[in-house]
Amino acid sequence: MAQEQIILRWIETGRLRSRHHAAFAAILDDEERARARHFRFKEDEIMFTAAHALARCTLSEIDGRPPHSWTFRIGPYGKPAVVVAQDAPEIRFNLSHTKGLTIVAVAIGRDIGVDVEKITHPAPLEIADRYFTRQECDLLLRSAGRRRDAAFFSIWTLKEAYMKALSRGMDLPLDSFVVDLDPAHLARSDQDKTWERWQFWQDRIGASHIAALAVDWPDADALPISGRAVDPNELSSLCGAT
Repeated sequence: MAQEQIILRWIETGRLRSRHHAAFAAILDDEERARARHFRFKEDEIMFTAAHALARCTLSEIDGRPPHSWTFRIGPYGKPAVVVAQDAPEIRFNLSHTKGLTIVAVAIGRDIGVDVEKITHPAPLEIADRYFTRQECDLLLRSAGRRRDAAFFSIWTLKEAYMKALSRGMDLPLDSFVVDLDPAHLARSDQDKTWERWQFWQDRIGASHIAALAVDWPDADALPISGRAVDPNELSSLCGAT
């Protein structure tokens, strides 16, 4: 992986089979497997396991380490971080999953956050009234029908990605910063005096999902993203299954 590159990988969880789940679980550590077993529904366990296996295999694209060898620490707001040697590059990653899709983003030396959502019709617009800023609500009102639904999920995923990049999660008030669309960018942040340094990326994945990425990237150049889908069989092979 080049120093100035962002790796983005995703997998469609609806295509997973029991043989895939077994291969993914085999490379997780004991703590991850225990967390997976605590899910009430099997679908959620499979999605969690796939997300963490995908994260490990994506990290292994950097230096060829075996996927099972990565270790992690949990930050004060619950965001996992890679444990690296003192003289090694600071690898940062984030993951997100929703019904049907899980996605992982990796960068070196850059704060990064990613979010993915399944687009539903109608969108839960009542959430916007509670959590979006006036500017964001006005943006929604300028759209209609399914365009409004799409705009809602665009705003929501961008806000989630930014909060995750800051490692604050829901501790960060959703109305303390403003995102805008066309192009996607951060218009204001009360929490960050140097908010202009952030860059966003957003795109549809398939017919029913939208993903957003927030990266601490003050460079004027566009984000150098290497993004693609990962086939379940490919991920199983990366996990060591034959």
